[in-house]
Amino acid sequence: MRIQKWMKRKVVTFALEGAYDASQDAAALYDKLQNTIVPLFYDNRTGFIDVMLHCMALNGSFFNTHRMFCSSMWRMCTSSDQGEVRG
Repeated sequence: MRIQKWMKRKVVTFALEGAYDASQDAAALYDKLQNTIVPLFYDNRTGFIDVMLHCMALNGSFFNTHRMFCSSMWRMCTSSDQGEVRG
């Protein structure tokens, strides 16, 4: 399962191209979908699957249920009107 360098650059750099303006972020997202992701999906299904698996591997370590559960529990246990930790 190898991702060609050009494909990796075109898809993964989306996260690095974003601006702080939401409208520019939306335009960049739609441009990346229209010109990179959708053509890859229809023209090179194997390449699309490789990119999808790479993105899941890259982001899976942060977006997982264990981390989200621990983060939610921490916020719930530390939030109060007085700023005191509830126990």
